[in-house]
Amino acid sequence: MRVGKIDIDIKQLKKLIPLNSLSQSYIKETLQKAHIRDFPKKFKIISKGKLNSYCIYLLSGEVEILDSDSEIKTISAHSNESIHPLDQFKNVVSVTTKEPCRLLLIDTEHMELVVTWSQENMQLRGRSVWGNNDHYVVDSIHEQDEDDDIDWMSYLLQSHLFEKIPPAKIQQLFVSFEEVEVHKNEVIINQNDSGDCIYVIASGTAVISRLYSKKKQIKKIEKLKIGDIFGEDALIVGAKRNATVTMSTDGILMRLNEKDFQSLLKQPSIEFIDYQDGMEMHQDKSIKTIILDVRLPDEFKHNALPGSVNVPIVLLRRTLKTLSQNATYIMPGNAGKRGELAAFLLSEAGHNAYVLKPKK
Repeated sequence: MRVGKIDIDIKQLKKLIPLNSLSQSYIKETLQKAHIRDFPKKFKIISKGKLNSYCIYLLSGEVEILDSDSEIKTISAHSNESIHPLDQFKNVVSVTTKEPCRLLLIDTEHMELVVTWSQENMQLRGRSVWGNNDHYVVDSIHEQDEDDDIDWMSYLLQSHLFEKIPPAKIQQLFVSFEEVEVHKNEVIINQNDSGDCIYVIASGTAVISRLYSKKKQIKKIEKLKIGDIFGEDALIVGAKRNATVTMSTDGILMRLNEKDFQSLLKQPSIEFIDYQDGMEMHQDKSIKTIILDVRLPDEFKHNALPGSVNVPIVLLRRTLKTLSQNATYIMPGNAGKRGELAAFLLSEAGHNAYVLKPKK
């Protein structure tokens, strides 16, 4: 398969984690931000203290991985361990080529966006990539009573997200909304479009629908009413819209642009915690703390934090109501944008949630 400067067998790519969770079209998109490089013997690919902006896979040759306990592990391109990015092994200090090697380098941030977007769309295909027969499509629209007398601002202020926003920013937030008059059957958001704003329903109702890409079948997922927010996922993860939203009645929407959303709503809502503080909180028996890893199970098995629980982001919305309200949730930093989206969703549902900063 050749994409840009990349010439590689698609079957080889489908063995790599988390690329093995992606369809061929998603892999093709990921490879737009990738390249292959050859390195000589004894070349230090990864060094402690240096930021690494790539997911690095070993395609041929052998490397030596030095960990924080000064132990050296040899990884061969023919071994089962080579399906993981080299920097994702536990406690990596440095990675050095033991012989001439060929490496696949994929922009980390771009791949996170594609993987997050792909997991969101898992619900469209109604299947699981991790080997069981569960179906994750929501089959019914949740009926909600309409109440035209509800003030959208009052409804929105009842959201748990606003507990973390300073009063001055709340005032600034409401001033920043732009009123938009909309009509029945008008499409507000198109699946696969880029996202540049969020919406709140001030009056009327709308329906969220998603397209089954393989079956070419549209499925109605949920009904939205006054005070409901939509469109935030694409802005948090920097991905495309994962659904279509169509008005089912005439109405009024309040639109917030991406810049104001990021500064006034997202940033105050997503809290970060230092690695040491997070680990101490988890070990403190007086505080019920759950480390929630929202990556794919194959990623989780490879380098999960001790005592962590795996709930892939694609399933998180379905399980929010079953999570303990008395617990504090910590998302490991290696989940990238998926961790931030999880923290936002948990905060919106009234849970205490943090994103763990990388270990220093």
